[in-house]
Amino acid sequence: MIKPRANVSWQLIAFLLVGAAAIIVDFIGYWILKLFMPIDWAKGLGYIWGIVVVYVGNKFWTFDQPHKSKIETIKFSALYVITLSINVVANDAAIKIWPSDWDGMVYNFEYKLLAGFVVSTTVTAIINFIAQKWWVFKKVAA
Repeated sequence: MIKPRANVSWQLIAFLLVGAAAIIVDFIGYWILKLFMPIDWAKGLGYIWGIVVVYVGNKFWTFDQPHKSKIETIKFSALYVITLSINVVANDAAIKIWPSDWDGMVYNFEYKLLAGFVVSTTVTAIINFIAQKWWVFKKVAA
C-alpha cells in the first residue's frame, strides 16, 4: 500500500499549499520592502522569507523527512541560491518586457510589478517542485 505522503499527487497538492503560504509571505515582504529599497533587493528578501516557510513545510510535511540531514540542507540551500537568482532575473525581465499599453488599456507600474511577481514565482515553483521531489528530499531506499 502506498502511503498518502509518498503519492506524487498528494505531494503536489501539499507542495502547492506550502507554496501558497510562502508566496503570501514573499508577496507581502516584496510589496512592503519595495517602498524602502530597490525592487530587486525587495524581491530577493521577500523570496528569502518565503524560503523559510518552504523548507519547514516541505521537509516535515510535504515530503515527510523529519530526520536531521546536513546533505538535505546543503542541497536545499544550493537549489534556492540558484532559484533565488532565477526568481530575481525573471521578475526583472517580466517587468521590463510587460507592456505598459495592452489592447488600449494603460497599465501603471504596479501592474508590471504584479506581472513580474507572478511570472517569477511560477517559473521557480516548477523548478523547485521537481528538484525537491527528486533531488533534495528524495527518499533513500531502506
